[in-house]
Amino acid sequence: MTKRAIIHVDIQNDFCYGGLLAVTDGDSVVKQANQITEDAFQRGDLIVFSADCHPFITSHFEKWPPHCRKGTLGQKFHPQLKIPDGSIIVFKGIGNKDDGYSAFDKENVKLFIVVKGRSVPTSFKNLSSLLHFLKIKTVDVDGLATDYCDKATVLDAIRLNYRTRLILDACRAVNLNPGDEEHAVEEMQDAGAVITSTERVLNETR
Repeated sequence: MTKRAIIHVDIQNDFCYGGLLAVTDGDSVVKQANQITEDAFQRGDLIVFSADCHPFITSHFEKWPPHCRKGTLGQKFHPQLKIPDGSIIVFKGIGNKDDGYSAFDKENVKLFIVVKGRSVPTSFKNLSSLLHFLKIKTVDVDGLATDYCDKATVLDAIRLNYRTRLILDACRAVNLNPGDEEHAVEEMQDAGAVITSTERVLNETR
């Protein structure tokens, strides 16, 4: 029985090198994400990939440069990111008045399952409803970016009573202001998140 969900947050072209809203060193998380995915697949865990999927006109772009617009190359996942069959994809930020930071957003999201390399729509309204259906109570989070979408996803997971860990070395931060990453990690820890590493996750006995 699946006991854990791995949530890879927004490892998309626009957040990596050369993207419209590139996170410094963002590409470097792909290696760890792939290792975590392979391990999770072998263990029978649920593997989730969240992705910004913004319309071309949205209030979100009043705060950020346009990025991850639906159907563009920048909105696609990093080409080296491995997405096995059975993975869940959460498209978020699909409305024109929402930011879509959290993979646990209840509205303006669409869930798909990967079948033979293709994304097939599911009947679940949001990620939490899927995890509830599967009786999953533990989530691990990594990806981009620590101080925004990772943080929002972690804090929502905790509010929803999931046991939540942040795989810190598999994350990178925007750091618009000095110290944003450190403050975000502190906020997540204070809320109850456990900070862990790729090595610990791969080597743990469950």
